[in-house]
Amino acid sequence: MVDLRRLATPRGTALAWTGATVFGDCTAFEELSVVDPSGQADPRPQRERCLVLRTGTAENRDRASGIGITLQGVEQQSSREATARVEVTRQGDVQVVPLRMQRKGRGWAVLRTPETCAAVRCP
Repeated sequence: MVDLRRLATPRGTALAWTGATVFGDCTAFEELSVVDPSGQADPRPQRERCLVLRTGTAENRDRASGIGITLQGVEQQSSREATARVEVTRQGDVQVVPLRMQRKGRGWAVLRTPETCAAVRCP
């Protein structure tokens, strides 16, 4: 069961979005992220992005015990912007990913940038 109160914080959103992206939960991936307004929107329909996400994360789901997601910290620049640093470990390979975040309604969302998606391998 997801504690919805934690999604009202950058910390909770960063962890939930990273987990959704690494393990292929398309609904959470879409709900907890927004396209970076300074970049180009993904022209693919949501259904296609979801298929790519689910297909690309099948191995992660099969080897879930070898994957770790750890929040290293959050720096809140303002009441509407924050940056979270998340460590993703896959089979011993460690990568620290900075996630730019912004307010979305009562909660937070991760900005989907090319750099972020390359690091966590989102569609």
